Amino acid sequence: MSVQEIAKQFNTVPSTVYGWLQRARANIRPIGQTNRVAFLARYAHIADDIIQRYRAGDSVLKLSKDFEMTRGTVSRILSAHGIEPRNASEATKIRLSKMTASERIELTSAAHEARRGSRSSQRHKINAAKTQQRKPKRNTTSHAEDYVAQKLAESGFKVSRQLAIGPYNADIAVNTVAVEIFCGNWHASPKHATILKERTRYLFNSGWNVLIIRFKSASETLSVSGFHQLVAFLNFSGSDPAAPRQYRMIGSDGKLIAIRCAQCDDSSFKPSFNASDKVRCDHLSSGE
Repeated sequence: MSVQEIAKQFNTVPSTVYGWLQRARANIRPIGQTNRVAFLARYAHIADDIIQRYRAGDSVLKLSKDFEMTRGTVSRILSAHGIEPRNASEATKIRLSKMTASERIELTSAAHEARRGSRSSQRHKINAAKTQQRKPKRNTTSHAEDYVAQKLAESGFKVSRQLAIGPYNADIAVNTVAVEIFCGNWHASPKHATILKERTRYLFNSGWNVLIIRFKSASETLSVSGFHQLVAFLNFSGSDPAAPRQYRMIGSDGKLIAIRCAQCDDSSFKPSFNASDKVRCDHLSSGE
């Protein structure tokens, strides 16, 4: 029994009961412990049901509604019995496990549809790009990218890594040129080709030139000829700021694969990995 309950039974006040207990040299429970004992006693008749249903997957919110109490009270009952609260990931897994396949598809489809094309989605991408610039994720850079950035810095260029340009991050940015490092063949996939068109057009509209260096693997090193091609384009783009924006792709061996400009239609901004593709667009003279 609590001090308050004893005082009520003997028609007195709690301070009098405390005096009796002190004179009797009884061990007096701290107020917090007394409150805890009283709390557990108050909900002892439903605690087992709450614990059992929570372990079975019911949420704190659902339990609070079913037992007509606050979520804080439900959480306190669980905590008092040593039940660890579920994190958001665990709660989502349990929720999805109780759904049918069609219900799960409907839920995720609705979420994707609400997200697709929304203003918040664009803001989220822009904020994510800024975060990537401040604190790049692990394994987002390659040996080839590190090598190119180091060589440019050693040659006196001011290099920015993972620079945020709207919703995109440039692997390497120098002056008005976004240098992108393509390693492997997955960049030639239809999905990535579509992204490349959107990305290139966005960078053009933002005043950037684009230079893509294609490596066969992430461990490959840029050749001397490839580095000279890179430096030449950096110098060219800096010499005439009013010139139309350009998109170029070169191989790690320095071979020119493609040149496009802002006057081209979007269909030309595809990864020109094949030798049979037309290298230079009609808007650029052979001397540029």
